[in-house]
Amino acid sequence: MSVQFSVSWIYEEFRVARVQRNNLRDVWVSPTPVLDLAGFHEALIAASAALHMNNGGDVAIAFESDAHSHAFIDLPPMNRRDLEKYLARRVEQEKTFDGDAVWSYRQTEQGDGSSGVLLHVMPKGKLDAIIRICQENHLTPMRLLPLTDVMAQHLPPLYQESEEVIVVAALFDERVEIVVANNFGDILFVRELKYHWRDDGLERLRVDLERTVLYVKQRQRSVTRIALMGTEAASAQTVLQSHVNFPIDVDDDSSEAFFWARAVADISNDVTSNFIPKSVQRTALREKAVRAASWLAVAASLSAISVTGWVEYLIHQQRQQDPIVANSISSLNNQRAALLEKAGQLEVLKNQLVELSPAYPAIPAWFLSHLGDLVPEHAVLSVAELSLSDGRWRFKLEGATSPTLAASADTLAEFESKLSRTPWQANVSDNWRVEWMDQLRSGQAAKTGLLGFRLAGEIR
Repeated sequence: MSVQFSVSWIYEEFRVARVQRNNLRDVWVSPTPVLDLAGFHEALIAASAALHMNNGGDVAIAFESDAHSHAFIDLPPMNRRDLEKYLARRVEQEKTFDGDAVWSYRQTEQGDGSSGVLLHVMPKGKLDAIIRICQENHLTPMRLLPLTDVMAQHLPPLYQESEEVIVVAALFDERVEIVVANNFGDILFVRELKYHWRDDGLERLRVDLERTVLYVKQRQRSVTRIALMGTEAASAQTVLQSHVNFPIDVDDDSSEAFFWARAVADISNDVTSNFIPKSVQRTALREKAVRAASWLAVAASLSAISVTGWVEYLIHQQRQQDPIVANSISSLNNQRAALLEKAGQLEVLKNQLVELSPAYPAIPAWFLSHLGDLVPEHAVLSVAELSLSDGRWRFKLEGATSPTLAASADTLAEFESKLSRTPWQANVSDNWRVEWMDQLRSGQAAKTGLLGFRLAGEIR
């Protein structure tokens, strides 16, 4: 989805660009490093003044900082729902900070039949603050992607040989980001080095590149080349080529100062590595629909006024030239009244659209009215609760199943399956399985009659 503005905030380097038809029109660079959220707020205000951003618009952000962590996790193939449940539990192990975390991910296929996930984790408070600061400056963030994912999206067009494994080093003023990837853009490994490659850092960078190549070799893969990205990539190539026993390429596109802002502007909002919640994106789409309806009503009103004036002029002219036309004046007046009535109807529709665009959909009545279709044949529902908390609809269902404990498991599994389908796509807690196992261990396998159950979860 196209955006009006693009931001790259990567390791304290801050750049903003106005995007028009996928091209960067106006640009702004922060004269000082942007170290924290306060600096981000000040820089965005300055960029708004320079690029006239106060009229609002959508924004895409390429973001990387020391608050991020990137963990590659080897996993067997699994469906998206199970994968996201597993990653939600894994986040607590991978985060490197205190407090709540938010996460996104990118699935990878390594070409040898194995697969994995690159899990991105960052503090929830930082993401919430970035969204709030953008909104205070009349901007709607539609995507926030980690640097590694922007790099991965850029790689496939550059390398086409199916067995290529590339070590990609992105160079910044105070950091080096090393990514090991194949030509399909599948990331196999990530390293973040907290130094610059120049001067004293050159030897450190050479050693880290060699260590990275050795690590890949230990995983039964062979590196075929090294690629450098960044405004100083060409200079680094000249210095490093005589110290490294691999061909070193330079990504010429990345030498542009606004390359990262340009790259993130071209990526879809729907990638799984996007940190911006769907609820924020949907709010922006609702606001656009309301604005479109307003403009439609204004256009209809102007059209009615224009047609009315033209009809009045024709009546005046014809009245002077042909007395017979006087008999049709009443009909023309009726047509004018009909046009004005249509304009009024459009205004009413616009107001209704505003009223029918709440912050959250009217889930309760919709869900409860269809609940009877979801309850399996051998289940009796006695309690149904639905509540909204932190923008999520959470439910609790209680009742009983029959005739045996073994049969009740199948019944509840069927119930869970129906809840997880479209349109509910519910995430059902595993607690009912735990309770079922407790009943089984307590010797109730042979028990018959009504057996109580509880299902809890949230509607996605």
